[in-house]
Amino acid sequence: MKKLTALAIKAAWANPGTYQDGDGLFLKVDKRGGASWLLRLQHDGKRRDIGLGSAKLLLLVEARQKASELHKAIKIDRRDILVERKNEAAAKVTFREAAHQYHKENAAGWKSAIDARQWLASLESHAFAKLGNVPTGGISAADIIDVLLPIWQEIPATARQVRNRICVVLDYAHAKGWRSSEAPSGNGSLKAGRGLPRQVKSRETRKAMPYIALPTFIATLRRKPAFERLALELL
Repeated sequence: MKKLTALAIKAAWANPGTYQDGDGLFLKVDKRGGASWLLRLQHDGKRRDIGLGSAKLLLLVEARQKASELHKAIKIDRRDILVERKNEAAAKVTFREAAHQYHKENAAGWKSAIDARQWLASLESHAFAKLGNVPTGGISAADIIDVLLPIWQEIPATARQVRNRICVVLDYAHAKGWRSSEAPSGNGSLKAGRGLPRQVKSRETRKAMPYIALPTFIATLRRKPAFERLALELL
């Protein structure tokens, strides 16, 4: 079998297909004009193809060097490169990406289109600015508290919804293998009175009736049954 040459690679760009270089290294050219290097291996009785990178960016000598390093890692160091790459990719999934994917996968479960929009909009308004670009595996209780504190007393109901939705996304990320643990809500660190302050219930006071309106009110009141009228007049 002949090894690939720079001239052969140049000619391959015009002829989509798979070209072998030897030792499991292949050049794959697709119909859209893209080309990439692949390393084909037999591991645990299964054939595995590992992408090495674009042929536009990686020269033949560089592709051979990467293939040689992976051969050593797998055969001598006994590393599972595919698992390592999967873990590396999982570690990069951001909170924004996880939230959008969860929202999309659960599209059929929303009560209405309005509920679906509001669910994601609350995270866009209050969580994405601080957590959006953070990998899901790196988000801690302290990070969530940092998001919630500015709105915890000002809009308490919304803040609780945002807290619950953040935790739903992190639990989803854990189930997908993007995060090593579930959301930190289970240990109480995100509960009021622990990691978060207790929410103060606002007391609404009723405004007094304007003095000028009293005569009309009393006249109306006196047309009411005696029991209701006397009770209100005492007040």
